[in-house]
Amino acid sequence: MRTHPLLNSAEKQVELAQAEVGLARTAYKPDWSVGLEYAFRFQRSDFIGVKFTMDLPIFTANRQDRGLAAKLHDKDRAEQLQEDVWRQQAALAQQSLANWLRLRERLTRYEQEILPQSTQRLEAARLAWQSGQGTLVAVLDARRVDLQNRLKRLELERDTAMNRLNLQYLAGEQP
Repeated sequence: MRTHPLLNSAEKQVELAQAEVGLARTAYKPDWSVGLEYAFRFQRSDFIGVKFTMDLPIFTANRQDRGLAAKLHDKDRAEQLQEDVWRQQAALAQQSLANWLRLRERLTRYEQEILPQSTQRLEAARLAWQSGQGTLVAVLDARRVDLQNRLKRLELERDTAMNRLNLQYLAGEQP
């Protein structure tokens, strides 16, 4: 379930926030750099400069502590967002599973009980009409009910397949 695209996106946000926290922690360490400059000046001699800088984090309360606190807050928010996304996807998966199981039961009932009964009623009405004891209206009504039941079975099959595909999508599987 943790391979869903939305979960992957949330996980990448958490990883990014953790990297930013790591960068904020490095601001507590002294940093130094060297720079070399060259400037061409028209009608004057060329200019070359060397620049040495050293950053000493002596008073960390003003800059480093605030920056680290902000990054830690961002990381916590990203983790909470990831957990919310996971809970939402889990709830959707549970709902789709319940729907899929319910629809499979209904589909089985249609195939084992309703469709055979509908076919038997149609056959009985047809035989009664052929023997002269029934009416054509009864045959047509039985045929209409049989067709409606078959159509309902196809709708159940479609809904079952859609819920199964939704489950596979939420699980991060390929259909």
